[in-house]
Amino acid sequence: MGAETFDPLSASVSEYAIEYPGATPTRIMRELDLDSTYRAQVEHFCVVTRYSLFAEANDCEKGEDLRLQTLEWSDVADWEIPAEDLPPEK
Repeated sequence: MGAETFDPLSASVSEYAIEYPGATPTRIMRELDLDSTYRAQVEHFCVVTRYSLFAEANDCEKGEDLRLQTLEWSDVADWEIPAEDLPPEK
């Protein structure tokens, strides 16, 4: 069985995440008008972003409690994110 392939994510995903690192996958997909085929990639991108930036603030020592390669969105979705890192309410 061959490896699963994905279309690459648009650079706009990383641009949005850089501006709003606390954005959720749903918010990014809606704001950038991405179809559902990108959901898994966007979730992974958001997991890596949250873990990299907010693990310490959420009492998670990198490399101990959670392993990056096994993290899922549900593991980090409820983490506290500073207000300045969230997208503005619409």
